[in-house]
Amino acid sequence: MSLLGPGLAADARRLGGAFGGFLRAVAETARARGAPSVHFLSSEGRWFAATYARIRAASPDAMRIPPARHLPISRQASFLASLETCDPASLAPLLAQYTRASLGAVLASLGVACPAAELSGFGLHAARPWAEQAPRAFACTALMRRVELRRQEQRGLLLRYLAQQGLSAGGEALVADIGWRGSIQDNLSRLLPRARLHGCYFLLLAPFVAAAPDSTRQSFLAPDAATARRLRFGAPLELAVGSPHGSVTGYRAGDAGVTPVEAPPPRQPAAIADHLAGFRAALAEVATGAPSTPDVALRDVLRVLEHPSEALAALYLGCERDESFGTGGSVGSPAPLTLGRLFAALPRRAARHRLGLALADSGWPWALLRRDLPWLLPLLRPALLRLDLRLPGAPRSLTPIPQYMA
Repeated sequence: MSLLGPGLAADARRLGGAFGGFLRAVAETARARGAPSVHFLSSEGRWFAATYARIRAASPDAMRIPPARHLPISRQASFLASLETCDPASLAPLLAQYTRASLGAVLASLGVACPAAELSGFGLHAARPWAEQAPRAFACTALMRRVELRRQEQRGLLLRYLAQQGLSAGGEALVADIGWRGSIQDNLSRLLPRARLHGCYFLLLAPFVAAAPDSTRQSFLAPDAATARRLRFGAPLELAVGSPHGSVTGYRAGDAGVTPVEAPPPRQPAAIADHLAGFRAALAEVATGAPSTPDVALRDVLRVLEHPSEALAALYLGCERDESFGTGGSVGSPAPLTLGRLFAALPRRAARHRLGLALADSGWPWALLRRDLPWLLPLLRPALLRLDLRLPGAPRSLTPIPQYMA
């Protein structure tokens, strides 16, 4: 821990305790519900599953705590495969969530390869917003046939892969993830309509689609509506427990059965990768020994997000972020925010809107200000809380989290 420096060490204590409390809550939920095992989803699930295993092994009641495994899956790999058809209504959750995405980015999010020149031959433009071309795209038989073939292929492969991983098409299963809207669980519920899925999340925010009737979930952090808005920028939490591997983009069949297909990992300078590995190891050490209660965890997470240490902000801004679902690729470090740019935006509403979107798109506006204009951060904090007004502020109605293990 001392090798991290005081800033990162304090962040590790706060976040490690919060994640440790979450994992103990997952374990207690799994035990209470009689789940045979826990499936940790997404790329963050690799860290969660490994740390959960350490907590379980150290517990005197290890035999009564269900084991866990990492289920390599993502929103991108599960969304199209979960659909029974590719009509506009079925694709609405993706299209409504990414209103500013280009047509090329939407197709990439679906895993559909269609070069810009070929789209141009269909009278479509890869770089222009999908919203203004949606009617023509859905009317393009050749393009929609390609989307449908991808859907059929990936649906069959994902069903086989889930069966290999012990997630059956019927009965009850327990899944867990960092959050934020339970989208992968929603996809799995569409794909496995006879299964009863219960999800445990570190944090749930307002959903984009209604949950299936047999799909229940709970959140370790349960903020009120006002506090939930302060937790919208959770990208640094994903980085903290992320994986050096690329995200899962689909599945393929081979001699060993169905296996995940991973995208290239986001680029990281070697020095940053080393610091991240050390930070994640420190998080795991704290999580196994000093869990936090939900109220303490909420306080500590807000402290890390809204008062970023210089070291954690530098790690975050030095990494690419995988935003392949929605943008079609990775997002690099945002451009410097200068005082001139800030003041130039103040008199003009459109310029203020563009600046607000740029801050929101950074994934962690507090880190951007900490890097570029640290002296303004306390003054601008109230304005940051009003960014991204398209997202509802109130979280989903949640099942109360059970008391975590002693």
